[in-house]
Amino acid sequence: MAYTKRAKNHNTRNDNSLDNVFRCKSRTANFIGGSSSGRTADSDSADGGSNPSPPANYPHNFAPYSRFMRGGRHSSRVKLALILPIQLLVGTIALLFSMASTAVDFDQFTGSYSGSVDIETGDKISRRDMSVNIAAAGDSFQVTWKSVIHKSDGRLKQKEYTIRFLPTQRDGIYSSAMTVNVFGNPIPLNPLKGEPYVWGRIVGNTLTVYSLFIDNSGGYEMQEYHRTLVEGGMDLEYQRIWNGEKLKTIRAFLQKDQ
Repeated sequence: MAYTKRAKNHNTRNDNSLDNVFRCKSRTANFIGGSSSGRTADSDSADGGSNPSPPANYPHNFAPYSRFMRGGRHSSRVKLALILPIQLLVGTIALLFSMASTAVDFDQFTGSYSGSVDIETGDKISRRDMSVNIAAAGDSFQVTWKSVIHKSDGRLKQKEYTIRFLPTQRDGIYSSAMTVNVFGNPIPLNPLKGEPYVWGRIVGNTLTVYSLFIDNSGGYEMQEYHRTLVEGGMDLEYQRIWNGEKLKTIRAFLQKDQ
């Protein structure tokens, strides 16, 4: 009774075996070609059952037997051998498309831009020179921006920042790389330590840089730099928000340097 012995050996396999992933198919085969208790189809037939077994010389493609063999351990290994390379190929293609789309996102902004704007503060007007350089670096990009304020007494106040941005798992959202963790991986600063938390976002032809600062009282300050590509350069809109209140807005056109 070779068929009975095979069914018993299959049902007593170790639960930790990979073949148990496909054991439902073997159980289905047992139901089709024999009883669920491990009895043979012949014994069921003898008791008046409705699952008679085929003759010994019946063709191998008899449906219950062929289904049972397809659910065996050798079939399982063949399926795994075929499925895993396909999954790896699909994953690789998806990664390549993701990297390509990421590059397209920020490549359109690369270059140097500069301009100036007059800012009125009370009864005083001061000129502010602004410039920004955006450069690609592999799958990341770096933004360097500079502002020079011309005071009414002739003094100059200058600020310059350089931040690298890395892609995240969310399309169009970029993490700043302003420090490293214990493993040496670049990460943003910690706003709960009084440091600015910076991230970037790209929507269409607008690149936005956000900077969040939490003060000692638990309040927050948000600075936003919206840079939108237009003909000949980009439009800059800067906003400073304190606890939800907009304190300052600056708009300027920055011409792209040739």
